Amino acid sequence: RLLAGLRSLVSARPILVLTVLWFASSMAAWGVRQYTGTLLTDGYGVGAAAANLSVSAMLVIGAVVIFAGGWLTDRHSPGPVLLGGYAALVLVAGVLALSTIPTLAAIALVLVLAATVDGSRPARAALADRFSSSDSVGKNFGLLTIGVSGGSAVAPPLLGMVVDGWGIGWAFAAIAGFGVLAGLLTVVVLSLAGGRASPSATVAD
Repeated sequence: RLLAGLRSLVSARPILVLTVLWFASSMAAWGVRQYTGTLLTDGYGVGAAAANLSVSAMLVIGAVVIFAGGWLTDRHSPGPVLLGGYAALVLVAGVLALSTIPTLAAIALVLVLAATVDGSRPARAALADRFSSSDSVGKNFGLLTIGVSGGSAVAPPLLGMVVDGWGIGWAFAAIAGFGVLAGLLTVVVLSLAGGRASPSATVAD
């Protein structure tokens, strides 16, 4: 029974890739939430109160964009929502990492930073549903949860070492790198999915 379960797990390649995708997304999301305030104060000279207010506004906007991402996922398909979100993450985090743009421009970019990760969350969940049959939903949910928790566990020491060794700007360069990885994993998981990534697919495919 154990061997059969392992064979079933290994054969579910889209879910395994999606788990790693959740892992990369979780690392990016943790870094955004943890270090955005520090980036504004240390990299752009923003006062602590204004930086914290900007982070709060960023998280509120990110929560609203989750709904928009869900609407887009339902109306179109998960693929474009995921690829668009990760492309935006790479662009925004990469520009912020330079610490060379005007302060007001940096604050404006910060306001949409969390949305680049959060907006694709419904699309990732939709793919998980479409790759799951009625007898694998629980197992797949467990795997994806491992990806999320693993990313949140690995990101603190990894990004902490980056900040200590090279500075806050390099942490955001690393976050942009997580976005590149997530985008590549999205391409892989969509290629493995075939027709099941289309809006007409069902959980029981």
